[in-house]
Amino acid sequence: EMSERGLVLVPSELNRVVSVINTKSGGQQQIVSLEIEYTIYDAETGEKITFRGYGDGQDSGDKAVYKAKTGALKYALTNLFMIPTGDDP
Repeated sequence: EMSERGLVLVPSELNRVVSVINTKSGGQQQIVSLEIEYTIYDAETGEKITFRGYGDGQDSGDKAVYKAKTGALKYALTNLFMIPTGDDP
């Protein structure tokens, strides 16, 4: 929908915190917390809007960063476009 309207979304990572925890089974998992600034540009006018998203991801492999990025984007767009999530009574 955004591309049809000439809008481009550009993320920029502002802050990353990585920690490692030990699991009950003796393994380790990474926890990644991200703060990402998003800018939406209007390709026609050059106008832009900037906003932030925050996300956390936990994984025993290499996917903690990707989970955090997905969460941050979902959080940011849900709030920007005021999309109901269905979990608010």
